Amino acid sequence: MDFKRMGLPNEFWEMTDLNKNYKLCNTYHSELGIPKTASKGTVLGSAKFRSRGRIPTLSYFHKQSNAAICRCSQPLSGLSARCVEDEEMLQAISRANPKSTFMYVGDTRPKLNAMANRAAGKGYENEDNYSNIRFQFVGIENIHVMRNSLQKLLEVCAMKSPTMSDYLTGLDNSGWLRHIKAVMDAGVFLTKAVAEEKASVLVHCSDGWDRTAQVCSLASILLDPFYRTIKGLMILIEK
Repeated sequence: MDFKRMGLPNEFWEMTDLNKNYKLCNTYHSELGIPKTASKGTVLGSAKFRSRGRIPTLSYFHKQSNAAICRCSQPLSGLSARCVEDEEMLQAISRANPKSTFMYVGDTRPKLNAMANRAAGKGYENEDNYSNIRFQFVGIENIHVMRNSLQKLLEVCAMKSPTMSDYLTGLDNSGWLRHIKAVMDAGVFLTKAVAEEKASVLVHCSDGWDRTAQVCSLASILLDPFYRTIKGLMILIEK
């Protein structure tokens, strides 16, 4: 398994089978990487507080800096709700990296979208409840905006005998390159946080399976040459 290649289990991280038979979260792997200091109660409590049970779990461990990239879904915090177990889970992730006094929480959504989700009982972490975190909004649009942008791009590509001006105008109007840049900027942010600041990062969007996967995967490719091989890319896609 890929986690073994990263050096797990180790002093700070371990593998758990709490998701055996996919009862904890049916969209996660059956075996998950979690901090050693996170108790079973902490993991189970955090799962109840995260959309679709997608707890904060290890995506990539950077052996050189001891920093980790973790992924999850948005918390069910609403305007004021909190969860002690979820707060403990993030503290455990932060403590698993003794080289840094803080960790980043990267919300890949535009801030206005995340704030709107709070009105629906979801949203994002309240920094007053979580110790030693630095919050960062990335601003990647949701899948519906992406789909519309891609459709416009395809229409531009299907134009018959367009002038260069027509093509470039259509490309700009599609917004596709801006979306690609947003994803790339997020990947670079994660990479610099891990490799240069030696800080761990927790990444999520709404349900944590679209923008989150893109950003974590891109950062993994930038950090680890193994994922630039055919075998490595296959493993990354499977994850």
